[in-house]
Amino acid sequence: MDIQEQIAFLEELLDSDQKYREELFAAKTEEQKQTALKLMVEQDEINLQKFIHFVETYGWPNRTVHGEKGSDVAFLIIQHSKLELMEKYLPLLKEKANQGEANPKHSGMMEDRILMWQNKKQKFGSQAMGNAKLGKSHIWPIEDVENVNSRRLEAGFNETIEEYAARADYVFDPTLKISDFS
Repeated sequence: MDIQEQIAFLEELLDSDQKYREELFAAKTEEQKQTALKLMVEQDEINLQKFIHFVETYGWPNRTVHGEKGSDVAFLIIQHSKLELMEKYLPLLKEKANQGEANPKHSGMMEDRILMWQNKKQKFGSQAMGNAKLGKSHIWPIEDVENVNSRRLEAGFNETIEEYAARADYVFDPTLKISDFS
């Protein structure tokens, strides 16, 4: 594959990654939601296999070579995968972000997701979860919550935690503990 073919391939992956997520968010009935969720999970696995083959063949997509979309899809495919793969690729994503070849916010989001899945407090407040007890999705607990907005700014997030929660329709309650989510 030449560079233009790589870019086209990555853009197709991005489209297929988002397709069923958009359908899930637009679903009106529980049946539509379940169908979209099933298709999304199946597509995520297909995309993951294609992306891993791409990375093994061509390396991690860079902003300067593959564009913003190519860089974004690299993050999204791994972010939508298993914990072990996020742990494997986070150091590479951080390295690329430090080189300006990936969005630094993405490494923060992946780090937060890893911490949440490990049942630990997150650093940047990018992850939310709901359950029957809490109802509406709440921002997962944050380490050193008093300084989260300065960490967010340093990591490339363009909103405060309060702005993010309001925009995403999440509840931000800094007093919540991890045990409140179980």
